[in-house]
Amino acid sequence: MKTPRNEPCPCGSGKKYKKCCLVQDESMVAEKRSEQAEAHRRWREDMEQVDLRIEELIDLSNKANDLIRAEQWSEAEVACRQLQEQFPDEIDGDHRFYEYYKARGDFREAKKHAQATLAMVESREGFDPQFPEEIKEDIAAFDERIQADHRTD
Repeated sequence: MKTPRNEPCPCGSGKKYKKCCLVQDESMVAEKRSEQAEAHRRWREDMEQVDLRIEELIDLSNKANDLIRAEQWSEAEVACRQLQEQFPDEIDGDHRFYEYYKARGDFREAKKHAQATLAMVESREGFDPQFPEEIKEDIAAFDERIQADHRTD
């Protein structure tokens, strides 16, 4: 509650508030506002950085996908590796490597990255419920191809 200017100061000095603690209280309020404004500015900058990182992740993931589809294998592998290095806590690196090795017919490596992708999908929320089922189907198909390849060796 705000003390009126001409009332006795709440500190108990016997002086009017305006002649005692008003200036100090106003400077504390101004300091608090300044601190809040600075905290808000830092938060805004942090959010802008997060937005830039998300945009960078999406761009690199899409680039890897486009390169895989275009069968530009060396460039696709580099993009997949960049995803894993720059965004180790995101699904995109393993997911793109899974697609990369699947497209190349390297089912052992595809299976390894599919399993890592599945582990991330199952440990987080927000994925399409069909997605883990599709990955499991691919893993089963990879197992069959790996066993078939093993029998022909």
